[in-house]
Amino acid sequence: MTNKISERKRKLIGIIFVIIYLTIYSFLAAALGEWLVLGNGVGWEISYFAIAGFIWIFPIIKLFRWMDHLIKR
Repeated sequence: MTNKISERKRKLIGIIFVIIYLTIYSFLAAALGEWLVLGNGVGWEISYFAIAGFIWIFPIIKLFRWMDHLIKR
């Protein structure tokens, strides 16, 4: 017996997870940035927040693939 989740449920679960993940990530990234780089110069601040604004995608790439059935089994 296979345990298949419908595409609609996958997308609902994925969207809920993305909203929760991005909320937590943005607060943590901002708090860490304030603690590490705030007041150390504009260059450091821009660099940190540019990197933090970009790397959020890597942990959830697999989730996006799971939501769209792009992973071949």
